Amino acid sequence: MKNGIVMVDEQVLVLATLNPDFTDGFGNKYPASGPVESDNFQHNKSLLHGLHGTLWGTTNASSYIKENAGTVWAVLSLDKDQPLIEIDPSVNAVKFERGTVLYSGTKEDVSQFLSDHKDSKCDCLLIGVGCNSELPNRHGQSHGLNGTARSHISSLHAIATGKNSKALTTQMESHAVSLGNESDSVSFDDNSISISTGNGSLAFSCGHESQSIALGIGSCAIACGQGSTAFVSEPGGFGAVGINGALIMAYRDSEGRRRYAKTYEGKIIERRLYSCEDGKFILKVN
Repeated sequence: MKNGIVMVDEQVLVLATLNPDFTDGFGNKYPASGPVESDNFQHNKSLLHGLHGTLWGTTNASSYIKENAGTVWAVLSLDKDQPLIEIDPSVNAVKFERGTVLYSGTKEDVSQFLSDHKDSKCDCLLIGVGCNSELPNRHGQSHGLNGTARSHISSLHAIATGKNSKALTTQMESHAVSLGNESDSVSFDDNSISISTGNGSLAFSCGHESQSIALGIGSCAIACGQGSTAFVSEPGGFGAVGINGALIMAYRDSEGRRRYAKTYEGKIIERRLYSCEDGKFILKVN
């Protein structure tokens, strides 16, 4: 590889997202299926001169993905013996001169198509694809943008790391962990843990003696089960607990230092959202 350029020598699939009229953001017109080629390709990283997309549809960022109403999702097979330029290796964004549209449609359809044709060397799940826990001892893990990780087996965990992704568990002692910005983490059964670290995320647990932990700024931790615990680690968030539950929330004191306050159901109303200011729990009014 030289200056982020590699020659295509085997089949490579690229995900492109297009306007409803099958044009990209720079006026390149794509067919619903068949060959497409840039008429002004240059060997640089400028998106003005060439076609671009996400290699194998694997990414944890939305920088090069359209998700507007009517967005067309397209999968291209790149022609061999042409340069493949890495625009941003951290999110698998690439630029190329020509390819063939193999499939186009909705995000769900294209995600399934990519999953069915996934390169065996790819260890990252694809954009928008769900992953379920399976026997033996395989946790549900989703690393792709907008993916969903689900665990339906006791003691197996659901882990979602992509932006806006979701982690869901429905069995005892199965933990839901969501690490992406604005992600959701949900656990439904007893003794499970729901952890959400993304800004503005939601950690929600329903089971008896379960725990919800929200670590992101402005996040929300809700533990509805009896005897459960909700923990909000950043000031400015919200929390709620069920019967006999405990709520722990961070706040800033008058000198700007992080402090924590703790309260119990009985002192606050069960299953109602509270914020914490100056160590006092304040009921959120709809």
